[in-house]
Amino acid sequence: NLLLAAQPLEFRRAAAYSAARKAAIPMQKRLKLYALYKQALEGDAPEAAPSWAQIIELAKHAAWSAVRGRTGACVARGESSSSWWGETKERASATPSS
Repeated sequence: NLLLAAQPLEFRRAAAYSAARKAAIPMQKRLKLYALYKQALEGDAPEAAPSWAQIIELAKHAAWSAVRGRTGACVARGESSSSWWGETKERASATPSS
């Protein structure tokens, strides 16, 4: 993905880490990470929300809308989630590789 390649290395690492371990990440944090990822790559969420029948898509849209207005560079640097990602990086580097 060309847009992802243009993002800072830390953003790409966070995205890859999250994707590889999504089952271990609590849903609320996964939604926040999804929102930050979408905001960094695509900008603001569309105004129109999915229907109530699409509950998962509605939750994703609500999370993405909550970070409306943040720039891709700000999100990519981790300014919105730096404490979570910083703690996660520390735990990951302390865990021996299999």
